[in-house]
Amino acid sequence: MFDHPKEWHDERRKGVGGSDATKIMSGEWRDLWLVKTGRAEGDDLSRILAVQMGTYTEPFNRDWFSRETGLPVDTENCDHLVHQDHSFMRGNLDGRIAPDAILECKHVGAKFNMDDIAARYYWQLQHYMAVGGEQQTYLSVLFGNSKWESAIIKRDDKALADLIAQETEFWQHVTDDIEPEDRIPEGKVDVNTRAMREVDATGNNMWGTAAAQWLKCRTSAKKFKDADADIKKLIEPDVRRMFGHGIEVKRASNGSLRIGEKND
Repeated sequence: MFDHPKEWHDERRKGVGGSDATKIMSGEWRDLWLVKTGRAEGDDLSRILAVQMGTYTEPFNRDWFSRETGLPVDTENCDHLVHQDHSFMRGNLDGRIAPDAILECKHVGAKFNMDDIAARYYWQLQHYMAVGGEQQTYLSVLFGNSKWESAIIKRDDKALADLIAQETEFWQHVTDDIEPEDRIPEGKVDVNTRAMREVDATGNNMWGTAAAQWLKCRTSAKKFKDADADIKKLIEPDVRRMFGHGIEVKRASNGSLRIGEKND
């Protein structure tokens, strides 16, 4: 996990990836050109804590996203993707969500907010949507170790046209072996991730079935939760196990109480 072999760097030199898209739109052409033409080594990310932490927490982030949103994530056919019209545009996705979305997982510091992260990675996400052919990105973000949020970033074909034009021009410098100058960066991207939409699900049969079940079980669920709390209040601090009337409560080694059916 900590070592990026030569093959990894060689693969990145074959085209423009998501993080490269950010550098291109930030005007950082010369240093990126040096790397793509083999004149300089790419950044050694093996000792960058934030990068490695994001790599290690990606599977957890993906699972947490699915649990919180109910959306299944497909990780098949997400690596080494190539744009259908521009073979130098490449990408590796964290996942795909049917029917037309990708998942991008990030783990950042607690001081940031979702709009900050959406703006920072905007061009990377647009690049991935172009390469993968999807229409939107679910951005799943862990903030420090205490908060998780997700947001939807839509594909912007007007912005993509500019991105592809600049990536194409940059890659021409690579293929022609002509050193470019740094460019004036694009203006700061302003992303409002709280601009959400409303959907009337009246005609959605699956929604209707689930809604009816939710309404039917709501009262029972509240009664169950209240009974659970009342039972636990009856357990005195020195009681390891309490039972009767078909149930039992056991105290775990960490002090937590677990209620279950009494079978013996």
